[in-house]
Amino acid sequence: IESIEILKDASAAAIYGSRGANGVVLITTKSGKSGKLNINFDTYAGIQQVGKKMDVLNRDEFITYAKEAFNTNYVSKVSGASATDPLSARPSASRYKYPEVFDTNPSGLPDTDWQDEIFRSAPVQNYQLSLSGGDNKTQYMFSGGYYDQKGVVINTDYQRYNARAKVETKLNDFLKMGINLSSYYSQENRLNEGHWASDGVVLAALATSPVVPVYNADGTFGSQAVYAVQSDGLTGVTNAVANSTIKNYYTTGRVLANMFAEIDLYKGLKFKTTIGGDIVNVRRTNFRPSTVPANGVVAPLPSTYRSGIASTNQNFNWLNENTFNYSTKFGSKHALDAVAGFTVQKNIWDSNEASGSDFPDDIIQTIGVAKVKTGTSDRSEWSMVSYLGRVNYRYLDKYYLTASIRADGSSRFGKNKKYGYFPSASLAWRASEEAFMKDINWIRNLKVRASYGLTGNNSMSGGNYASIGLISTDNYVFGSGVGSVVSGASQSTIQNDDLSWEKTKQLDFGLEFNILSDKIFFTADYYNRLTTDLLLQVDVPAITGYTTAWQNIGEMRNAGFEFSVSSRVISKAKFTWNSSFNISFNKNEVLALGPQGDPIRSNGGVGDTHITMIGKPIGNFYGYQQIGVYMNAADLANNPKEGTSKVGDVKYLDVSGDEVINANDRTIIGNNHPDFTYGFNNSFTFNNFDLSVLLYGSQGAEILHLAKRFYENLEGNQQQLSSVLNRWKSEAEPGNGIIPRANSLTTGLNNAVSSRWVEDGSFLKISNITLGYNLPANIAKRIKMQAARVYLSGQNLYTFTKYSGYNPEVSYT
Repeated sequence: IESIEILKDASAAAIYGSRGANGVVLITTKSGKSGKLNINFDTYAGIQQVGKKMDVLNRDEFITYAKEAFNTNYVSKVSGASATDPLSARPSASRYKYPEVFDTNPSGLPDTDWQDEIFRSAPVQNYQLSLSGGDNKTQYMFSGGYYDQKGVVINTDYQRYNARAKVETKLNDFLKMGINLSSYYSQENRLNEGHWASDGVVLAALATSPVVPVYNADGTFGSQAVYAVQSDGLTGVTNAVANSTIKNYYTTGRVLANMFAEIDLYKGLKFKTTIGGDIVNVRRTNFRPSTVPANGVVAPLPSTYRSGIASTNQNFNWLNENTFNYSTKFGSKHALDAVAGFTVQKNIWDSNEASGSDFPDDIIQTIGVAKVKTGTSDRSEWSMVSYLGRVNYRYLDKYYLTASIRADGSSRFGKNKKYGYFPSASLAWRASEEAFMKDINWIRNLKVRASYGLTGNNSMSGGNYASIGLISTDNYVFGSGVGSVVSGASQSTIQNDDLSWEKTKQLDFGLEFNILSDKIFFTADYYNRLTTDLLLQVDVPAITGYTTAWQNIGEMRNAGFEFSVSSRVISKAKFTWNSSFNISFNKNEVLALGPQGDPIRSNGGVGDTHITMIGKPIGNFYGYQQIGVYMNAADLANNPKEGTSKVGDVKYLDVSGDEVINANDRTIIGNNHPDFTYGFNNSFTFNNFDLSVLLYGSQGAEILHLAKRFYENLEGNQQQLSSVLNRWKSEAEPGNGIIPRANSLTTGLNNAVSSRWVEDGSFLKISNITLGYNLPANIAKRIKMQAARVYLSGQNLYTFTKYSGYNPEVSYT
């Protein structure tokens, strides 16, 4: 990469239309330079490790907690029962019994640290070689590389081979042409993610109790299902190490090609046409052998549990851009640049998948040998046509005016509203060039900016056909009595011919200046973005035969400030120190929703977890507000409660005021919008040494840590975070007032979505530290090198945070 430029204000982004709706990042790749052949080789090797582990119970702590959970349920449900009653005297299938070995031989059980079993120190290495050069007519650059990364989770890895070619040539006085080719091929053993019930590796490692061995004495994988059966049928957790052996193999091939031709038509007038294509092909092979225990089932499993998937996904995107560029000057005071053109873009996605189950053995894994086979295929495409124009005017290099307009037509929208029109304008004034500033020496390059523009968004979770009434297969019964089932088709979604662009109006003001003889540089920006016609699904009357429809219904505002300051702190011949700091503030507010303004609730996989409502930020966390734990009988009797609540259960706020805790008491319990984000970078040089340190952070955001619903559920069957050591045990041992009692059959909405799972997501991360040494020029010359540098670098070295999970850079997990 030669350079990276970020365009955030509306005027700069508007010319890119819907592709610039969230800002624009301009990446310029390296090109060849006129001169001798230049060979550059870059390599590094390193080690990766997990930055932190979750703090969980050891074997003895787990056994104590588990017995307490089962005893609590037994004593509270069975009249006259005592925690000292033998397991043989307790009723079965009611979660009253824990595994007998917890009494007979607890010290003989393993003390497995499942995180240690799946995490490892993983090597990574990278090699890049490039050749570049050229003359006054033709410049070229060729490069190739190899990247090899072992995953920090066992049985995961990634390899990539890449190649690039970039050639530009001036064929004659008026014609210039070029081509830029980039490709890579990768192979990956991908981590199985998600819940342990779907073979997730990390979540299984966190959930499996320490008393379960990785391997049994006979070499088969250990399984918590053994203990689940002994514990009245509680669901077992899959073996994390076994899950990591499930084949989840991906190969990806990608080719990007861009070609251009530029013609000098007249003085200052050029025509440029560019055509590019991007082809991505992904193949997946997945196989689950019978050696891997299933959720609640002990291996080896019957053949029906063997399953496999073979899929191919291909995406083809092509883009043609055609522009006329005109540049001229009028005397010594005026300068004008203008661009006009049109673009055409199309994207086609194809998917084919075959799956099978009941394989004869674990060796032959092709879908064709499976007894049960299914297949699916899908195809989706979209296209867009755009027209654009932009004018830049400069007067005396003090006053700047830019105006642009772009029209985008998208196939995703209804036939009545396919086109969106996005104008913009910006003004800039270099006040430091005015005569009245000439005698003010302490400030330089003072510049004031203002811009206003409109951008559009045509992306939505409804896919490429949200405006169309789609047809799906369906069945209908004809005739009386049993009748006969006839296959057919029916409309499955509502057509909306007026579905149109989501629009964002943005106003920006900016200020730039330098002080202290250009040693300190300041930049300040204010922005106000109003997004209207939000693309959202709206509930529709059941009489229509549908549940929801896509409409343009909402408004949302984002407003904030961004500040940056950089400084050449020290500039000496042998020592330099450069420093920069930036900070951003943003306020988000929903202004309108739907025809009636009703809140929109979102399901996070465990019921409603988020709510969006007028006057609040988008996507607030939604649930019960915990105010403590019922400490004793009087506390329980004198406060609102859910019908099954007992002493030691979670106490929630009665939001509705009806003296009963139920779904009407759910409220906003937090959000993931930070108060501000910031970054701090320092770089030093001393003789031939250089050092850089990059920090960045976020303050005020919250995280809905839903995974803790499993790791603090206190049901006695799966591993728990060490925070449960502070649980309520009795009136005399009330714990920390947050963690409820252990109970194998939870009561009182203890594990409902609530503020109990909301954590402070603020963090400060040491993102990068690099120490380098540049070989002296005379030594490099002796070994036939133009330059050589060695360096030691560390990425994501440490994160300062109160968040209990692995990484605070998530909104909810």
